[in-house]
Amino acid sequence: MLSGELSGTFILSPLAMDLIKNGFPGKIILMGDRNGNGFVLSKEIGSIEGLRGRKSIIAVPHLYSQHHVLLHIILKKNGIPAEGVTVVGMPPRDMINSLRRGEIDGFVVGEPEGNKSITLGIGRMAAISPAIWKGHMDHVLLVTDRFINEEPDKARKLVGALLKAGRFIESNPAEAAVLGEDYTGSSARDFEAVLTTPPDWIDYSDMRPTARDFEEFSAMLVEMGLWKEMPRDTSIFFDGRFLEKTAEIASATE
Repeated sequence: MLSGELSGTFILSPLAMDLIKNGFPGKIILMGDRNGNGFVLSKEIGSIEGLRGRKSIIAVPHLYSQHHVLLHIILKKNGIPAEGVTVVGMPPRDMINSLRRGEIDGFVVGEPEGNKSITLGIGRMAAISPAIWKGHMDHVLLVTDRFINEEPDKARKLVGALLKAGRFIESNPAEAAVLGEDYTGSSARDFEAVLTTPPDWIDYSDMRPTARDFEEFSAMLVEMGLWKEMPRDTSIFFDGRFLEKTAEIASATE
């Protein structure tokens, strides 16, 4: 994106925030979804309580990820000492095989990868993200300031198309699961299960991030020691004009 080859990308929400906080010339203009993640453990461990009193290795896609935040929260809620868990960054595509080989004891990842591991008989779902932190931000759409300033109409149309896609998934989970097979590499059955059981495992009904979302994530990053302090103004992360404009146009055409 800095080279100008990309105008935007869907990215881990804490990573996007960290980039902006450290001077990246861009803004978040939309959230991909809420919730959407699973915490998988090896069959040997089986449950979160099984982490107690042992040394474990848990993989997340990146240390600056919503998955790492979710892991921190669930360990704290269950009184599992953080010093007993080594957190490693790992590409999601490698997590299932690493768990199969015993290189890690579990992982927190975006779905349907976690559910796929259950179908393959490799792990057990210890928790899904709405049970850990209901309604949390998942991936976000980060775009450059240049794109915002030079291509505002394209930005608005992009946001509108993504909101429409979210509504389609919410209304047609079975069809969306089939369409997602090629993209995710998971079966439509696995994908549909994540979209429907329970219905809020992945939530596309509210894709607008709020000031509270950014404040809560900022506080968690400070608590985890990834940031030294809260940013003075969390409005630096988000530009909501395209969501507002899209809503205005939708209302005018109803």
